[in-house]
Amino acid sequence: MSLPRIEPYALPGPAELPAGRVGWRPDPQRAALLVHDMQRYFLAPYAGDPVRTLTAHIAALLAVCRARGVPVFYTAQPGRQDVRDRGLLTDFWGAGSAR
Repeated sequence: MSLPRIEPYALPGPAELPAGRVGWRPDPQRAALLVHDMQRYFLAPYAGDPVRTLTAHIAALLAVCRARGVPVFYTAQPGRQDVRDRGLLTDFWGAGSAR
C-alpha cells in the first residue's frame, strides 16, 4: 500500500495564521528545531506545491537556527521495517520507505 496522491494547495500566509497563545519569543539558547518526516516517501504524494514552498521555509529555518547555534534534530523512518516493529504505522502509512 502506498500513500495516495495529494493535489496541490496553497500554504497559508502570515495573515491567515492564528494568533500565538503566548506573548514570549523562543530563546535560541534554550531551543531546538525538529525536522520531522521530511523523507521522500512522505513527500512523494504531494504534486508540486506545497512541497517546494515547504522545503524553502524549512531551509530558511535551518539557516537561522544554524546561524544562532540552535541544535537541529531530524526524524526518519527506518526502511524495510518488519511489520511487527512497524505496528500501527502500517495501517496509517503503508509499508513505508524501501530504504
